[in-house]
Amino acid sequence: MVADIINYHVRHSVNIGDFVSSPLSYFDIPGCRSEIRDIDELLQPSLGTSDAIIGGGGLLFPRFLKNLQQLRQRNPSGRVILWGVGQQSYHDPSQSWRNFDYAPYLSNSHYGNFAPAY
Repeated sequence: MVADIINYHVRHSVNIGDFVSSPLSYFDIPGCRSEIRDIDELLQPSLGTSDAIIGGGGLLFPRFLKNLQQLRQRNPSGRVILWGVGQQSYHDPSQSWRNFDYAPYLSNSHYGNFAPAY
């Protein structure tokens, strides 16, 4: 049976914040079948027509960029909800969220009219 909603987030982490960041761990969505998967399983197998919840955690990071960009192309009929998604900067901890380049992650060509909330 295919889930109506699939939530992808970091599930293999020892970081408790990553592990417990799925909204599906806290909320039931009446009338919907839901499933929780690790972010590394994004797009495998295909989402089909399922809606996707991505996050939370620091998923705006180069390691996840390719899958996030391909998500809309591979799931044009499903909705994509970004839940508590933030960015990571391991090489320059002083990099502010104000200076982070969100464009590759949230460009209009992949997500329609969508912009980060500051």
